[in-house]
Amino acid sequence: MRIANPVAGLLWPLERKLPLLIAALLCAIVGAFGYFAHEELENAFETAASARLVAAAHRMSALLVESAAAVRSEGSTFARDPAIVAMLMAEPRSAPPDGDVFRVVMPNAVRETSRALWTKDCRLVATHGSLAHSPALTTCPGARPAAVPYRYGLQPLASWGDSIMYVLILPVVRATDTLGFYVQARVVGEGSSARVVTGLLGEDSKMMLGNAAGEGVWTNLAGRVTGPSTLLQRDVAVHYVPATGVQQLGVMLDVPATPWVTWAEMPYDSAMEGLYQPLLNMAAFGLLCIALGVFGAWLLSRHVTAPIAELTRAEEDFAAGNYGRRVKTGRRDELGGLLTAFNGMAERVEASNAEINTAFTLMKEAHRDRQSAQLLLDEVLSQAPVGIAVFDEAMRFIRVNDAFSALTGHPVAAHIGRAVGTMMPPMSPTTESQLAHMLSSGSATTNQLSSSTGVGAKRYWTGSYFPVRGPAGDVTRACAILVDITAHRELEAQFLHAQKMDAVGRLAGGVAHDFNNLLTIITSYSEMALQSLPPEEELYGDMKEIHLAAERAARLTRQLLAFSRKQVLTPQVLNLNHLAAEMESMLRRLIGDDVTLVFESGAEQGSVRADAGQIEQVIMNLAVNARDAMPDGGRLVMRTADALMATDQVMDSVTIRAGEYVTLSVSDTGVGMSDETRAHLFEPFYTTKGSGLGTGLGLSTVYGIVKQSGGEIAIETELGRGSTFVVYLPRISCDDA
Repeated sequence: MRIANPVAGLLWPLERKLPLLIAALLCAIVGAFGYFAHEELENAFETAASARLVAAAHRMSALLVESAAAVRSEGSTFARDPAIVAMLMAEPRSAPPDGDVFRVVMPNAVRETSRALWTKDCRLVATHGSLAHSPALTTCPGARPAAVPYRYGLQPLASWGDSIMYVLILPVVRATDTLGFYVQARVVGEGSSARVVTGLLGEDSKMMLGNAAGEGVWTNLAGRVTGPSTLLQRDVAVHYVPATGVQQLGVMLDVPATPWVTWAEMPYDSAMEGLYQPLLNMAAFGLLCIALGVFGAWLLSRHVTAPIAELTRAEEDFAAGNYGRRVKTGRRDELGGLLTAFNGMAERVEASNAEINTAFTLMKEAHRDRQSAQLLLDEVLSQAPVGIAVFDEAMRFIRVNDAFSALTGHPVAAHIGRAVGTMMPPMSPTTESQLAHMLSSGSATTNQLSSSTGVGAKRYWTGSYFPVRGPAGDVTRACAILVDITAHRELEAQFLHAQKMDAVGRLAGGVAHDFNNLLTIITSYSEMALQSLPPEEELYGDMKEIHLAAERAARLTRQLLAFSRKQVLTPQVLNLNHLAAEMESMLRRLIGDDVTLVFESGAEQGSVRADAGQIEQVIMNLAVNARDAMPDGGRLVMRTADALMATDQVMDSVTIRAGEYVTLSVSDTGVGMSDETRAHLFEPFYTTKGSGLGTGLGLSTVYGIVKQSGGEIAIETELGRGSTFVVYLPRISCDDA
């Protein structure tokens, strides 16, 4: 029993069908090639015609720009001429003067040009030319609204009867005053420029000039013609069908520095002339290829099946990813070429696959680099010491950093998508107005902000706002940077306060010095008078009162000198513990029984260099001030301690420089002080007591002694919770002692 070979049954039909299949394939290929060739040739012909039209339009535009420049130059010469200015300043006449005045002013001017001269109050001074009665010359330019485009200079083309004319309007100015208007008009009748450009395109082409605003006035520079009914896209070739129904290919171009456009057109059929001959040649060549292909397929179809089967298996392996698969190419015929081409294709695909893998690896590395750069940028933004926030156009948060989050008191994630006013209410009105101004104007801006914390302390910031522009240059985002300048403001306040205290000290020192000289005379003469008078004399008692008053005034003078730091000190090495202990019994008698005195001394306190009497005065004045702050009694704590400042510290608007100090603090449980009182605390003669209850020199004396001793004094106080005065005196080493 014979077993039929299924492959043998298939070979015969394939051998017959292969020529027909190849013929159909070749027909399809030739047809597709012919179609695309026709499209490409048509595009090429249209592109070439468009290039000629664009070149002609540009050539025409250049000629018109030169002509417009000449017209403006001639008109400007007329408008600046002294004779024209004199005519406008002359007395009005019953009738306009003859137009010969223009020929007198400029005899070499173009005589085909019509001219008119108007005053600024619309009085016609002079007119000349064939267009003297046209609306262009009989309409006063001063009556035109200021918002009208092209109010001065070259005007859009205008029609008058069958004529097309262009008009130039220029103001006549003397110094800064506008005296009137010079108008000149000329009929467009010279077509030589258009004929020169038309020669580049052919006799059936047209070149026209019209208005950029689209009023429907067109001329071919020889007369009025019909142009496009609507304005078309500039500087590119467009298809246009006029009223004649013949499709045109045209280009519209703006004439620089004028309100005009040029239009160049040619029939579309003229642009495509010569297109079909190459197509006929290609069609004949395609038919020949089809015939040869069918004949070759018929001859070789019996030798195709085995190589095709091998090629099919190779393609399956290739599709499975085995790019190293190749086929045998021992045949020297078309099928052998196909097999060779397959091997070549396989080699190129294998090489391309290797390149793709390499490019993919490089792309992954670039992606990792971008991620690293993004992470670095995120870290920089997150760790920046200034507050940074990014907003969208609706002023909603897109991103904020940790410093900005700390400023508003809300987590970073809570800001996203929220409006400014909901996240930073104390500063939102100012911030919103700055962002809105910046988004509308597109320019960066800065301002200063302030807010109060929960305990009443005030913080200050400088805000910088700038737009973030997209690829098109439009503002798409806004960025705000807030810098805390509280320390800077405090330094400014300290500097101003130091200047004020120094000025007051200079004044007080000068007054005290002069007053002390007078008191010395009063004291000396009163002592001499007391020595010369017996005690039983009535005048002796009066002189005694004068002497006592002079001594009290002298004590006040010494306090003023202490504040102004002009008194003579006798510095010595002191231990504040010993000095305070020696004064303890006196202080207890001074402050009274209703105030509890507690003295806390430092274990290993260092020494200071100061005047012992002046330091005692400081301790006594601070104790008396604390007693007066506790009218109902209380607790007074006096402490001494060592302090080491590694860096400069700001305490109560006072800068304590880095170094070693010995501190003396006096704390009370009294009424405390307001901000107003703290601002004037060390000023001489400032007191919160009633009239006659204090001189206002106690704390100013303390301030002067401490500053003259090279120290600083800081205050911590709150209304209703008492006050603490801390005196910082430089500590001296054993070698200095």
